[in-house]
Amino acid sequence: MAFEEFIEKQRSIYDKFRNTSAIEQEGLVPRIPNQQGGYLIAFRHPEEITDALGEFSYHASRIIPAVNYDGSNAHTTISDFQVQDNFSPDTQTLENLTRLVHANKPFSNDVAIDYSAWLLNQNTGIAAGEPNLNFYNLVTKIVESAQQQETQLRLPWSAHITTNRFLKNGSSEEVKELLDFYRNSKPLGNSTPKCIDVGYFIFTPEGFEFKVHERFDL
Repeated sequence: MAFEEFIEKQRSIYDKFRNTSAIEQEGLVPRIPNQQGGYLIAFRHPEEITDALGEFSYHASRIIPAVNYDGSNAHTTISDFQVQDNFSPDTQTLENLTRLVHANKPFSNDVAIDYSAWLLNQNTGIAAGEPNLNFYNLVTKIVESAQQQETQLRLPWSAHITTNRFLKNGSSEEVKELLDFYRNSKPLGNSTPKCIDVGYFIFTPEGFEFKVHERFDL
C-alpha cells in the first residue's frame, strides 16, 4: 500500500463517521467488551494535546456515559497484536516487540499529525488525524520488519486518537447534544508525537488501560 492509498482509505472511513444519519435515527449502539486486551505499539502525544483531549473526553462523557481517554491512555496506534478476550501478556512477546521498535527508531524523525476534526459513530468518538509521509513511512517500516520475523502486525486504519467509547444509548436529546458538541468543539490541531510506547492494553467497561513496557523518546 502506498501513502496515497493509505490516505484514501483513511478518508473513506472518516467519511463514514461524518455521515451521522444512523446516529440521528437510531441513537448510540455501545460495543464494550467484558475484558479485551492485546499488545500495542503506539505514538504518545505531548501534554497540550492530551490535556485538551482529556477535557473534551470528560465533557462528552457528561452528556452520555463513556469510557474516557486522557494523558494516561490516549494514543495513536502504530499496530496492535493478538487482540483477544481475557488477554494475558507474555513478557517474551513484549521484549520481541520492544526490540522491533528499537531497530526502527532511526526512521522516526519528524512525524506530525494534524487533528482537524472530532468525529463520532454509533459507539466511538475520535479525533481525526491527517498524518504526514514520515508517519506512514515509520509505521510501514515497523509492520514490514515484524512480518520478516513472522510476527503478523498490521497497519493502522488511520492516524486518529480515540476520545470516547460510549456505554449507554442516550436519549434523543442527549444524542443531539453530543453530536453538537463533537461538531462545534475546537479541534486539537497539530501534534508532534513525543514518544513511542510498547506495551499492552486492557479494555473493560471500567476503562481502557495502557500498560507501558518500554518507552522510546522521539
